[in-house]
Amino acid sequence: MTDQMMQQMIENSTKAFTSVFWFQEQGEKFMQTWMEQNKVSRDQAVKMAEKIAEQAKENQKLLQDMVQASVKANFDAYKVASQQTIEQMQKQVEVLTKQVELLSAKAAK
Repeated sequence: MTDQMMQQMIENSTKAFTSVFWFQEQGEKFMQTWMEQNKVSRDQAVKMAEKIAEQAKENQKLLQDMVQASVKANFDAYKVASQQTIEQMQKQVEVLTKQVELLSAKAAK
């Protein structure tokens, strides 16, 4: 009977160690899978950051182009408005000159 109990204890110990080692292996597999997924996430984050930086550069360039176009359009419009103002003033000077000439002619009579 003692022999049978000893065999049973050895068998139970072997099963227990086998179970422990199996759980340990499963834990290692889980950690390896988790680490691989973590690496994929990091790689994707780096790619996303690179895309964001690239988009920011492109947006900066577009903004510069838009500002330059806006400034040019406003300056061109200002030049046109200034030219129109000068033309209107010249017409007023001509009208006033004619009026002065008429008044001078009337005063001379």
